[in-house]
Amino acid sequence: MSTVLARPPTFNPFARDFVRDPYPVYHAMQREDPYHRVRDTVVLTRFADVKQALASPQLSSAAIPDLVHAFQQRVGSTDLHRLYELGRKAIVFTDRPEHARLRRLVGRCFSRDRLARWEPMLARVAHARVTRFPASGGDFVGAVAGAFCMDALLELLGLPAADAERIDGWTTNLRWLLEPGFLTPQRLLKTYRQLEDCFAYMREAVAARQREPRDDLISDLLRPDAADGLQADEVAYACIMVFVAGKETTKALMGNALHVLATQPQEQAWLREDPLRVPAFIHESLRFDAPLQQTKRVCREPCTLGEESFEAGTSVLLCLGAANRDPAEFADPDRFDPRRPPGANLALGHGMHHCLGMQLSRLMAQHLFDVLLANWRTVELLDADPPRIQSSFILRGFQSLRLRVTRA
Repeated sequence: MSTVLARPPTFNPFARDFVRDPYPVYHAMQREDPYHRVRDTVVLTRFADVKQALASPQLSSAAIPDLVHAFQQRVGSTDLHRLYELGRKAIVFTDRPEHARLRRLVGRCFSRDRLARWEPMLARVAHARVTRFPASGGDFVGAVAGAFCMDALLELLGLPAADAERIDGWTTNLRWLLEPGFLTPQRLLKTYRQLEDCFAYMREAVAARQREPRDDLISDLLRPDAADGLQADEVAYACIMVFVAGKETTKALMGNALHVLATQPQEQAWLREDPLRVPAFIHESLRFDAPLQQTKRVCREPCTLGEESFEAGTSVLLCLGAANRDPAEFADPDRFDPRRPPGANLALGHGMHHCLGMQLSRLMAQHLFDVLLANWRTVELLDADPPRIQSSFILRGFQSLRLRVTRA
């Protein structure tokens, strides 16, 4: 009697079905192939393995120099020094000891206490976007979530509202640096030109604050901490990453949470009973449908993760969205339940590289939903199957969410 072996799960983040719903594939990988290999990359999906990898000093996130070097071999001797500098001076792409220094100096400006002074501004900007939304219908992602994120970040950094469109254009292109799977030599050269323009703009804004400090985040970043402080170029790169790493993930979080609100009436009713439940709702939204689905690391040296050992140089793809639906960690993980006992999830990272802006992202989402619940009595989706983001495999969110609302 012959035994028929089941085919191993196929991991293809570009597949249409996967983009629509990756979680069945994630569950199959957790059960059958937790150390899935795609060419030279190992894909981790279990909560314990992903959490260990995120905290491990043996894994590096400093991938930009290697990425640029590899592409430079294909595009010739083009000067790409600004990309190398971004890799050395942006928190997202650095390792210890430089990462620890940057995190300490930038992180002081993103603490919960320091962000509290910006909450009235967040509430005001959220109110303006929610009350401007047409009751007859419109796209929540573009007209509310994305616009609110851009408005709030511009005010936070003290940048002119009139510059929103070009800053959005720059940072949308710069996001390809976080998605090597989409980066071609031609796109790399375009991205580099965008980086040059964006850096020049941010560097001028920093110079203006050096001459005349204001009540904004750029001025906060320039203030020295004890005997040292951030260099002007480091502040400019931090400003760039506020938009590149923060805007799209926060916008996706808001869209994902709104989709739950619109499709699960019992959760909407639960929230409306007590608006103080909004933070728990946002926390569960992060777990249930993480806006940042994957992040990459490289083994700096031979290391062991979970039950497997890996050679130096091995690329490791950490599936945050899968980890947050791991049944070994979360009971009934595919059910949205903001009443779960409060606990950590990995939507915004863990360990040394946990998202510095996580407090800001949560605050922005909480203020938006506070205003939304106070001003919209009902929320109705106009599309049964709203389109998902197709131009990214690390972001999970909606391209658009067409709504009709009734005002309170």
